Amino acid sequence: MECWNEDGVSSGRKSVTVGVLPLPINGQCGPADKTYKCNKTSFEGDLCDQGDPDPSSPIFPDKGATTPWTCTGRNGGTDAPCSATREDCQGDSWIETQIYR
Repeated sequence: MECWNEDGVSSGRKSVTVGVLPLPINGQCGPADKTYKCNKTSFEGDLCDQGDPDPSSPIFPDKGATTPWTCTGRNGGTDAPCSATREDCQGDSWIETQIYR
């Protein structure tokens, strides 16, 4: 880059280094963030559409319980709280309903 003073006289070439900062990425929950039927035993889909899950491998919820995780933003982006809830089976009536449908 060449620089000039206010009189228009060149002061010679100067070296300039330009850095590019990465854009912030906000965390976003994935399709695993939902309510599951009580007979399900694992997450369906990714935990996060954007960002990284924390914890990285949450445990699938027990019947009637909820498991939370966070999709952490990158490069200063915001975090997103996520969770999966598993329905509670209502004793044998749920099983009978599923068998005889």
